[in-house]
Amino acid sequence: MHIPTACTLTLVSLCGLSFAQEESPANPNAKFVERPGQLEFSGLMIVRPQQSEGHHARAVSRLQEHVVEFVAQTDEYIVAVPPHHNENSYAHWLMETGDYEYAEPDWICFPTLQTPNDASYWQQWHHDQIRSPLAWGIETGDSSVIVAIVDGGMQLDHPDLVGTLVSGYNSDDDLAQSLGGDVTDVDGHGTFVSGLAGATGNNGTFVAGMGWNLSMMPVRYYNQPGGGYLHNITEGARWAAENGAKCINVSQTGVENSSVQTTGAYVKGLGSLLFWAAGNDQRDLSWFDWDDVIVVGGTDPADAKASFSAFGVAVDVYAPATDIYSTGVVSALAVGSGTSAATPMVSGLAALTWSLRPELTPDQVEASIFAGCVDLGTLGEDPYWGHGRIDAYATLQAAGFVSITANGQGTEAFIVRGANLTLEIQVEPGTLGTDPSEWWLVVNAPSGWRHFNQSQWALGVLPMYQGPMYPLASDTVLDWSGLPVGTHEFLFGVDTIINGVPELNDMLLDSVIVTVL
Repeated sequence: MHIPTACTLTLVSLCGLSFAQEESPANPNAKFVERPGQLEFSGLMIVRPQQSEGHHARAVSRLQEHVVEFVAQTDEYIVAVPPHHNENSYAHWLMETGDYEYAEPDWICFPTLQTPNDASYWQQWHHDQIRSPLAWGIETGDSSVIVAIVDGGMQLDHPDLVGTLVSGYNSDDDLAQSLGGDVTDVDGHGTFVSGLAGATGNNGTFVAGMGWNLSMMPVRYYNQPGGGYLHNITEGARWAAENGAKCINVSQTGVENSSVQTTGAYVKGLGSLLFWAAGNDQRDLSWFDWDDVIVVGGTDPADAKASFSAFGVAVDVYAPATDIYSTGVVSALAVGSGTSAATPMVSGLAALTWSLRPELTPDQVEASIFAGCVDLGTLGEDPYWGHGRIDAYATLQAAGFVSITANGQGTEAFIVRGANLTLEIQVEPGTLGTDPSEWWLVVNAPSGWRHFNQSQWALGVLPMYQGPMYPLASDTVLDWSGLPVGTHEFLFGVDTIINGVPELNDMLLDSVIVTVL
């Protein structure tokens, strides 16, 4: 069976057990009290017999029916809480015999934040500022989502990028990489920008991008250090969208040109989004405002506008832009400041959103980013701050998601036959969700598809849970005990309905696997 990783034991040993033994106001006799999101019951217990010979054999015999795993190194038994017991009652019953040193819940322990193990991650202050770690607890990125970096190329063998690359394009030479087009980095800028959007995360190497598992597409628009033609930028952006890129990043000047909006409209028509840096010249960009391009300004660690950043009506959002660590040539780190750094954070966040909700339109992804922003000016969009500074966690919440756990054990649970199985469903419809009365839960269970909505069961299916699941943001608990021995997958979808029929094209999906021993 799957046993929780060492973090379970490590966190307990670091924090001690006193916090797990607080008295509950609702049940003053409870020794163990859950703390949602910090410590939660798993349906399993960790039990250690008394080490004296007289007690040991009797203690082991009493546990045998419910043992899931024996830990020989410490003489501990992982046991399932039997039917008609809970963690507290079972522990009390065992300890009353005098045969055990302890009987305690096998707690589900949660890290305080979802952080990668990359060596220089801790120098990337911007991730904490925009709450990337909390967002990564929901989604870390999917390789089906491509981010194109229209720049001076990439270092193709950089250890934090090499596993992410898809074939790109050289718009200066009008030549695809697959046909010999050169997309290697000519000045280091493109590699730096690329890492902020999609450097591989949690790989123990250098830094983490906004999405850990995204695909990165190099589009080189100049062949000599220093930049190149605007039309080569827009050509590269078009090519990228035509060839599968969902997010096109331009950390270059030129944002005020009308061709930028034209290209943005074309890109959006193909189902993609164009992101463009506001610039580092402190200008007030208030004489234009592109409908189809997300223009990005820069902030500092105090959430003030970076001194160099352009601002004004044209700027849609801001992101951190000072002393930013990212990937650098050759196979190294780089640190830099500028809206060149801020823009790929927003591009990467859009890709993260599409990873979570691939069915969203470009306008919906854009709306999620805007809705998630921290308002730094007057309430709502304003002519100085736009929508504000991005917040990755709030963006994914705005996009909406569904989360399923089984007996508090996450997406994979192990129980003994006859034990209770509780499936907990949390639905966050986000700002894109519809009226709760229009939502159904669809469950692909071991015995077939079942549906329900707020007031009426679908014809021809059996009820599995008779209570309402509304409001959508609250937890829904389903009791599905009595499964036979074997492995069972539960696939859940939460979807809007039209005339009593699920749409299926806008469904939020998650699943759990339950193994009955």
